[in-house]
Amino acid sequence: HKTDDADVAGEVVSLSKIKDALNSCAAIVVHQDRDVVNLLNMGIKEKIIKKITHGQVLYSEVSSSISKCSIGLRSDLVIGSYGFCLPHKGIKEVIGAMPEILKKYPDAVYMPVCALYDCAESKYYYDECVKLTKDLNITNHVKFINDFLPNDISLQYLQACDIMCMVYKPTQESASGAIRFCLATYRPIITTDQPIFDEFKDFTY
Repeated sequence: HKTDDADVAGEVVSLSKIKDALNSCAAIVVHQDRDVVNLLNMGIKEKIIKKITHGQVLYSEVSSSISKCSIGLRSDLVIGSYGFCLPHKGIKEVIGAMPEILKKYPDAVYMPVCALYDCAESKYYYDECVKLTKDLNITNHVKFINDFLPNDISLQYLQACDIMCMVYKPTQESASGAIRFCLATYRPIITTDQPIFDEFKDFTY
C-alpha cells in the first residue's frame, strides 16, 4: 500500500534500505503505477514487481431509506465516511462543516463509520472529534460508529447514507481499501484531490 519514504518519529524510513532483501523475494505486489516506478528507482528488479489492482468488494444495492429504518436512523440527509479514525481521514473537517450543512438540511446527520485504530493517535483524534461536536452544539447530528465491525455490518451502516464523503488529507498510502466499500454502497462519493483517489476520478466528485 505504500512505497514512498516515510517519517516515523523523526526518522526517515525507506524501502531502499532493505533493497537487497526485497530483491531476494519471488514477487513484490503493488497496486499503482507510481509504486512500480518507486521500486524501480530504488533498484528493485523489474521482473519481481507485480502490479495487481486492489480488489473491489461487491454488494447488492439497497436504498438508503430501507437501511435507515434497519438501524433506526431518521434523517433526510445522512453523510457517511469510512475507514480507521485517524487525522488524515478528514473526519474533523466534515464535523466542522456541519453547522453550514444544517442551515439547509436541518435534520442532517454525519455518520463516520470509522473504527478506532490500535494506537494512541487514533483515540486522541476521536476525542478531539467528539469535543468538536460538543463545542459546535451538534452532538445530535453526528453519530460515531467506532467499533471494528464485520464487513456486512459496516455496509449496513454505509448503505444508510445518502452520500459518502472521503476528504483525506495528504497520505503516503497509494491505495485505499476504504473507498472501495464506499463504492459498494452505490452512493455519490465526494473525495479530496489526493493521489490515493486518482484511479476513481471518473466515478467520484
